[in-house]
Amino acid sequence: ALLNDLRAQNGMAKLGFLNPFIYQTAAADATAFNDCTEGYNKGCGVNHGFEAFEKWDPASGYGSPNYAVLSKKAIETGMQTLKHVNSNNKPSLKQKASNGINKLKQRMMKRIKTGHENMIGKAY
Repeated sequence: ALLNDLRAQNGMAKLGFLNPFIYQTAAADATAFNDCTEGYNKGCGVNHGFEAFEKWDPASGYGSPNYAVLSKKAIETGMQTLKHVNSNNKPSLKQKASNGINKLKQRMMKRIKTGHENMIGKAY
C-alpha cells in the first residue's frame, strides 16, 4: 500500500499484481528484502515446518521488505507508466516523479545522518 501511495503521489499507475515486481526486484538487488536464513515455520498441526535458508524459501519467501530500496524501485518502474506530457510551463508528470525521487532521497539521507535509519518508511 505504501508503494502504491508513493506512485499515486507521483502520477504513476498502481503496481497491480506484485509477483513480477517482487521476483524481478529480488533478482536484481539482494538488499531489496531482509533475508531470513535461520529457523523454520510452525502451523497447521506441524511443529517443525519449512526451513529458512538463503534467498527465497517457503518459510519466509525473500524475507521482510526493505522499504528504502523498494520505494526507489517502485518509482523507477513507475516512470514507464506516466501518460501525460505537459505542454505549458508547469512541470510534467515525469518531472514531478523525478522531483519525488529526489525528495525521497533527501528524506532518507536526513534520517541516516541523524541516526534514524530505522525510521525509513515510517511517519517521522
